[in-house]
Amino acid sequence: MMTTFIFITAFVSGFVMMGFEIFGTRVLAPYFGDGMHVWGAMIAVVLSGLSLGYAMGGVAADRKNPRKILILTMLAAGVLLLLFPLSGQFVCRLIDSFNLDRKTSTLIAAVILFLVPSFFIGCISPLLVKLKVRSVNSVGQESGIIYSIATVGSIAGTLITAFFLIGAPLGSLKTIALFGGILILNASLVAIMPKRSKK
Repeated sequence: MMTTFIFITAFVSGFVMMGFEIFGTRVLAPYFGDGMHVWGAMIAVVLSGLSLGYAMGGVAADRKNPRKILILTMLAAGVLLLLFPLSGQFVCRLIDSFNLDRKTSTLIAAVILFLVPSFFIGCISPLLVKLKVRSVNSVGQESGIIYSIATVGSIAGTLITAFFLIGAPLGSLKTIALFGGILILNASLVAIMPKRSKK
């Protein structure tokens, strides 16, 4: 059962990350435009956060209780997204009020709003690998499967967000909050799953 939730969590993390990124550009657009500079800033910031998260998640995975760290990491990411409707427009208005050039303003806003959530989501996959791998002989296979499932989740998140969620009545900010709720629910389910027995 725990293996099933590891795969589900990998999928959910990828799905939420891409949905968050796409909707994030729509949050920035009213203040900084919708040109390539917005997408460039968003992609660069998200990749930076994920890169740092992969590295730190790998370090954290070798700690004493990776499952607890995974749960706390998902909760942290979920809470940040859940509170995004309160912070998103406020930060954009604040940065816009400084009257900086548009590209600089966009990058600053993207860093403030998206770097930390991306970092926490990036931590998830290495922690899942640690929980899944039971033998050094299967590290390559197990990590490949988990990152593959996370990527499939990202593809699904991209298509569903772009084709169905964009323009839906819920709106960008509330949908991002919904993504946060999904992460929190996922973390809660992992927390109540029985530990895998050792062979």
